[in-house]
Amino acid sequence: MPVRDVAKHGAMAGFSKAYLAMLLVSGIVAWWLVLAHKSRQVAQEESNRQTHLLMREIESHRQTDAALQTARQVAERARHAADQANQAKSRYISAISHELRTPLNSILGYAQLMGEDTSVPAHRKQAIHVIKRGGEHLLSLIEGTLDIARIESGKLTLQVKPMRFADTVHEMVGMFEPVCAPWNIGRIPADFAFGEIPPDWDRMTPYLEQAMKRVPISMEVGVKKFFCGPESFTPDLRPIVGEAPELANYFVCAGLNSIGILTGGGDCPGLNAVIRAVTLALVHECGARVTGIRRGFLGLLTHEVLPLDVAAVAGILAQGGTILGTHNRCDPFHYFGAGGADVSDLALANAAALGLDGLVVIGGDGTMAIAHQLHQRGLPVVGVPKTIDNDLCHTDRSFGFDSAVAVVAEALDRLETTARSHGRVMIAETMGRYAGWIALEGGMAGAADVILLPEVPWTLEAVADRCRARESREGYTLICIAEGAHAAGAGLSVAQTIADSPDPLRLGGVGALLAHQLQPLLHSEVRATLLGHVQRGGSPTPFDRVLATRFGWHAAEQVRQGRWGHMVVLQGDRLGVVPLADVAGRNRPVPADSPTLAAARALGVCLGDTVAG
Repeated sequence: MPVRDVAKHGAMAGFSKAYLAMLLVSGIVAWWLVLAHKSRQVAQEESNRQTHLLMREIESHRQTDAALQTARQVAERARHAADQANQAKSRYISAISHELRTPLNSILGYAQLMGEDTSVPAHRKQAIHVIKRGGEHLLSLIEGTLDIARIESGKLTLQVKPMRFADTVHEMVGMFEPVCAPWNIGRIPADFAFGEIPPDWDRMTPYLEQAMKRVPISMEVGVKKFFCGPESFTPDLRPIVGEAPELANYFVCAGLNSIGILTGGGDCPGLNAVIRAVTLALVHECGARVTGIRRGFLGLLTHEVLPLDVAAVAGILAQGGTILGTHNRCDPFHYFGAGGADVSDLALANAAALGLDGLVVIGGDGTMAIAHQLHQRGLPVVGVPKTIDNDLCHTDRSFGFDSAVAVVAEALDRLETTARSHGRVMIAETMGRYAGWIALEGGMAGAADVILLPEVPWTLEAVADRCRARESREGYTLICIAEGAHAAGAGLSVAQTIADSPDPLRLGGVGALLAHQLQPLLHSEVRATLLGHVQRGGSPTPFDRVLATRFGWHAAEQVRQGRWGHMVVLQGDRLGVVPLADVAGRNRPVPADSPTLAAARALGVCLGDTVAG
């Protein structure tokens, strides 16, 4: 190739390289410019958005500030209006107070002049003195009203000084003394009549309606007049309506001041449930003050009491025993602490000193006998039957009995396992005194093979015959015997005699006696168990809790209705009352025609009175 062509070709190659290099640089520069433009555009958009948000926030703050300014103006106007109202009220209080003081000063002035007049009788001076003291009291109330204006103006000055309590009491007494003093003459005049008072129907109607509902016939008679009587000041305005004892179809409203409760005789599951029910019913229904008498009638002689209210009886429903305590030897008409003397006057005096309007007595036949005597002496009494023996007249059930039967049934269940395991004759002796209710129903519940009761005299031959028959078949025998049971022609088994007790005989030991007599006649070993006081201890069964609560409520109903001198009873499933005189000192044995007794015979239970043929 010629040299010129070679040079030309080299020049073209160099030019091409330079062009490509410039083109590359131009592309980079163009790309950089595009990126820079896009960055500025994005930044501008973000700046615009933030500016918009800032402007919106500024506008929102402006509106909020405007609203606050408006609210402040409204509050200022309201405060100004309130200040004006308070000023107007203060001016009115000051004006009315001054207007009241003007005639009051005249009244006080004339009262002072009349009090200094020697020609005024003494009883009139007492009335003038009451007017003067009443006026002074009204004047102090006016000064107290003016204190309201002083408080609002910030000018009130407090002065602490002792209260003249004695003067206050004398003032209250003085208001009633001119009328009450003439009555202190030993008797009520023959021409006496309580003063009629204008009826305040708006205030009294709800309470009267509630009271009259308890005596439906009074709703037909209606209310014609209001009189101010000695028992008109009923706590919590809860009057009791009842028919006047000596005037048919004439009903009166009366109130209760204080009702006492005591538990006499032995302890019993369910006593606390009765105490609780009586207290709650009297407190809630008629606002009465309830006073618990400690340790039965002994507490009435020694003045041992326990105030009862809703808090005091909380949580005692299922508690065994009695929170008041009891005593089974204290008869006020034959007091052991005074050598058997009659100290019933002291019991009645203490009841009066306690301000008792009546007494709820919870106990057995002996307790009811004492309650009846106190009622005859003038102390209103309502009785509640209490006995695990279930031997009180006229009531089909008494609380505590079901709990005792449950204990006997459980004991027989346990004894049965030992009897069957060892091939023994096991004897369980129950309480019950002279009635066999516990042994009968406890023995039935515990599947006893032999049940011996005080009401059915047994023979040793009949009992031994049944045990020998079971020896040959089942290998064991379960016997339930009441503490008052006895063999035909034999006497009671007496464990102890307490001379100064209303019921001096303490029965017990008949189970051990029967075991001793049976053992030579049998191949099986004979063992006796005395259940004793486990039958009357512990928590009451649900049945006894309900029954005791029903008894307590019904007793409170008798108190509210003024039906004194009665004992509440359960006949079938209905509650009722019977006179204390009908139950005092009387027992209810198991009758010969008892359905439970007939059921026991039909089931093949041996009652000890017949020998199997």
